[in-house]
Amino acid sequence: MNKEKTLLLLQTDADTDPVFQKWIDNGYIADLIFKELNKPLRILRRVLLKSENLNLKFLYQDWIKQLEKYSTVIIHASELTYNIVHYIKKKYPKMRVIVWYWNKVTENNKPQKYGDNIELWSFDKNDCKEYGMKYNIQYYEPSFHNIVDKKNIMTDIFFVGHDEGRKKMILDFQTLAENMGLVCDIRISDTYGGWFIPYAEVEKKVLTTKSILELNRIGQSGVTLRAMESLFYCKKLITNNKDIVNEPYYNKNNIFIIGEDDSNQLYSFVNSSYDHTVDKYMNEYNLEAWFNRFDN
Repeated sequence: MNKEKTLLLLQTDADTDPVFQKWIDNGYIADLIFKELNKPLRILRRVLLKSENLNLKFLYQDWIKQLEKYSTVIIHASELTYNIVHYIKKKYPKMRVIVWYWNKVTENNKPQKYGDNIELWSFDKNDCKEYGMKYNIQYYEPSFHNIVDKKNIMTDIFFVGHDEGRKKMILDFQTLAENMGLVCDIRISDTYGGWFIPYAEVEKKVLTTKSILELNRIGQSGVTLRAMESLFYCKKLITNNKDIVNEPYYNKNNIFIIGEDDSNQLYSFVNSSYDHTVDKYMNEYNLEAWFNRFDN
């Protein structure tokens, strides 16, 4: 694909999103899908977007006026993006439209709702098999390229994420780890409303911890950003994703699999040295690698 002819669209908060600004910094053309609205109008927007036939151009940012400049549009999937995908494909039937699932499929964002002649891609191999989507990697672009000095390490284990039914699992793990003498920094949001931590702050937390905790949702095989942060920032990863053994960067010295590895060895795992032989895989999981795989 041609970078100058490809538009990347995301429904996000630019402050909390880990990749939006990095797309732009790396020379890609990216924009937010929707205009900024207050809460009452966002509720109205959600209602309007349930219709597939209404012309809702007034909801979108100014990129909607410049679509003819592009040959390809990549849209991050969500329950609110069906309308715009249908609009683009109807107005520009020859345009390549890629819907990218960066999260696992839910009841609210089923791929089949996008219709025909739309390319559906996902980071999760289980979802690819179930819904007939194409697979692409989870990707990452670090903000910091100088790894923090060991003397600045403040915690042993760091977690950040929404509850999503995982709160008890997270807190049980925290209790286990702290009973071993490990220092945990656990940030859980109970809901998606009103709580956020800017991603720049997340990265700073990652820099000052020894290891990162990743707890996937049931049935998810795709790796999350936590795994990418682990690889790019050379941090230990503690995960419940058993499929991670199939990733080329899997290394038993660096990745502890909950339910597979001996929990009694968690303390020694966190405090042992990181194996840098996996550093060679970073270029296989960066933004350029992800973008180019859409042509494979």
